[in-house]
Amino acid sequence: MQKRKLGNSGLEVSALGLGCMGMSEYYGEAANEAESIATIRAAVEHGINYLLRTQRDDGSWADALWNGTGFPRVFYLKYHLYAQYFPLWALGIYRRAHA
Repeated sequence: MQKRKLGNSGLEVSALGLGCMGMSEYYGEAANEAESIATIRAAVEHGINYLLRTQRDDGSWADALWNGTGFPRVFYLKYHLYAQYFPLWALGIYRRAHA
């Protein structure tokens, strides 16, 4: 797993978490706005390409056995339409934004 340093703290975090935080608050000096937007756009493109690459022949996507949090070793949650609804929703938003 790729990691990134978290500011000047010396801590390392997963690079996958990049889109979950502000672009300047935790990564040291603020990047310029154009660089931040380019990073977010690249992340969106990677996500869309992943969805298009992993879609099954029947139009669905593979989903983990459990896709909700629940309580580990007590019970887990399964949202049955998660693997169909959210990928289609993301692709639809992307398509409308690029129409």
